[in-house]
Amino acid sequence: MPINKSRGNMYTWVTHTHSHLYGRCAHRCSYCYAMRMRQWDPRLKAANQNKTYLAGKELEANYNGRLVNGEVVPRVYFLEHMNDLFAPGISPAWISVILSHARRYPHHEYVIQTKNPARAERYLANFPANHLIGTTIETNRDMSAVSRAPSAIERAVAIRNIGRAGHRIFVTIEPVMDFDLLALATILVDIRPTFVTIGADSKGTGLPEPSAEKVIDLLDILKMKKIPIREKHNLGRILGNRKEAW
Repeated sequence: MPINKSRGNMYTWVTHTHSHLYGRCAHRCSYCYAMRMRQWDPRLKAANQNKTYLAGKELEANYNGRLVNGEVVPRVYFLEHMNDLFAPGISPAWISVILSHARRYPHHEYVIQTKNPARAERYLANFPANHLIGTTIETNRDMSAVSRAPSAIERAVAIRNIGRAGHRIFVTIEPVMDFDLLALATILVDIRPTFVTIGADSKGTGLPEPSAEKVIDLLDILKMKKIPIREKHNLGRILGNRKEAW
């Protein structure tokens, strides 16, 4: 998709989004916002939704945008926000050319989020210099009924290894699903991410959700362990009147 300014329920620190990959993500998450967008966006509806493919024209996108007084204005790009760069079916050649595209514009920061960080580990040397790597951990429980992505434990181990290799990492718990408090807290504390984001199922897909009390207890543990939290506004639906108490 073309370069767009970040809007809606996107991460507040992201300024722009860009995807080189079109079509359906192999993870097949039932709650995926990108999948819902494909139902109404004409550009996406026209694409073949039975596979993922590289839109070569997107490799020509100019990440610098308009210069101000001859200077590049730094941006924060969320790459492949409509897909997963490291999902099954994405060829190594595609991964290489997409990362190479970003490296051509070193003035910016690049956010890459994947539910397959174990595969991302193999490409760390190819990432642009200024990058932030994230993974999603919605719960510590089995998610095979709603997603084909690797398990939460697999993601946790891989993103922890990436962080210990010196890369900035984050974990997003969105949409947060019902979880076992000590188990999920232990996973997150062991990862030691740069920060954690947490948000609710804003699309109303009927996922099992935790109580407000359980979410607040998790936030309190992370706070006690000095792990920064970037709470998303849609979490208020779960917290209700308990939000003020936290």
